Amino acid sequence: GIGAMKRTAAEGERGGVFGIVVAHAEGRYQGESGSVQLKITDPGTLTGFAALAAMWMNMELDKESDTGYEKTGTANGRRFHEKYDRASRSGEYTVIAGNRFIVEVNGRGVDMPTMKKAMDQVNLAKLESMKDAGVRR
Repeated sequence: GIGAMKRTAAEGERGGVFGIVVAHAEGRYQGESGSVQLKITDPGTLTGFAALAAMWMNMELDKESDTGYEKTGTANGRRFHEKYDRASRSGEYTVIAGNRFIVEVNGRGVDMPTMKKAMDQVNLAKLESMKDAGVRR
């Protein structure tokens, strides 16, 4: 679990859309005041597809409003996108691992540190070691 939150669901699936193999795994955590959903998407053998899917990878965003903020950056060599709304205490934190895997955390009724803790549940280094798995050369 994450802090006081208990894992309520875990699921994985593989689906082929237009010949693209996309696999994703999901986990949901529920706490007293909020919930966190964790999703890992593997666009599969289409190298560069993840980069395409995440347009913000190449954008530099850093904006602040009265109610929240949105920013992109690089941490530990990985691109990330962070968006948070203080009023609704909801947001998302997305990281690209190995220029392939899209790891998303969506939180409702929680703060950003809690969402980042959820991200810590994912072994990003292990994902990166699998980045060439199934890639046709």
